[in-house]
Amino acid sequence: MQNIGYAAPPNRDGGRMRGRLRWALLRAVTVPLAAPVLLAASLAAAQTEVGTVNGWVIQDERGWCSASTVYDRNVYVRVSYDFGANSAALLVWNPAWESIRDGQAYDVTLEFSNGSDYSSTAARGVRAETTSGRITALRMSVNGDDFLQDFAGAAAVALMMGERRLDILSLRGTRAVAHRLQACATASFHRYPPDPFRTALPAPQTAQQPGGGARAPVYRSGTITNEDYPASALRANEQGTVTIRMSIGADGRVTGCTVVRSSGSTALDSTTCSLVQRRSRFTPAQDENGRPVAGTATRSVTWSLPEAVPSEPVTPPED
Repeated sequence: MQNIGYAAPPNRDGGRMRGRLRWALLRAVTVPLAAPVLLAASLAAAQTEVGTVNGWVIQDERGWCSASTVYDRNVYVRVSYDFGANSAALLVWNPAWESIRDGQAYDVTLEFSNGSDYSSTAARGVRAETTSGRITALRMSVNGDDFLQDFAGAAAVALMMGERRLDILSLRGTRAVAHRLQACATASFHRYPPDPFRTALPAPQTAQQPGGGARAPVYRSGTITNEDYPASALRANEQGTVTIRMSIGADGRVTGCTVVRSSGSTALDSTTCSLVQRRSRFTPAQDENGRPVAGTATRSVTWSLPEAVPSEPVTPPED
């Protein structure tokens, strides 16, 4: 999309890291067009347009908000932010990605020009036929506050799949976009009561051991302590136990996290998922032939207010 050269960091720790990602702008980055013009209606529902900021259309999605634009070559980009869940998602639709598979997990890293590296983005392919045309996109889920900070502070972001560069997006002018998006999402969260069924999942079932010679993922490292207690939860005197289900890649890294049973605190739930995706490492699951494959594991984390329980590692993962 844009001609930007850069030297990738020598190593990645599987989470959001601050490094010295060197970016050399070889020539001017293409600025987004004035407003989305292709398939925007197909990618949105129940929206109320709030306004336009630097070519990005801000929309209230009844409980959360989105900002969308179209770059050159008709590449559509949408950033969604849910204040209540402290979660964000980046959707990039590129007409050239004809071979993308709907629902397929892809190992995609976001490399921001300010040095931030998101290598656990839970990227999924999106492929659909609509009356307006075909959608071929990637949707990546990330921690909301961290992502908005980098979205606002970086000049550009590269989408990498291994050593292959999928695209580079200019982020010029996005500081004002991020501030407007955050304000919209905060107001929308308070305006529309959260829908308890939107993220509700069935109660966890007893884990079953794989058949044959297969093996489930085995926890190796990545502790959470009361020193990680989110400040907002401390101020609100919130505590409780959250149960999460983790998706674990064939490399042993946590690629996704879903709250199965909430602690009753949005801050504690979102912090738990954010920390395990950055820190936890597993010996990956194995198939019947002993080859590493993707798998899942559950974990319960108990947060207790520091006045009640001294800081110490919380409950280890369950098998």
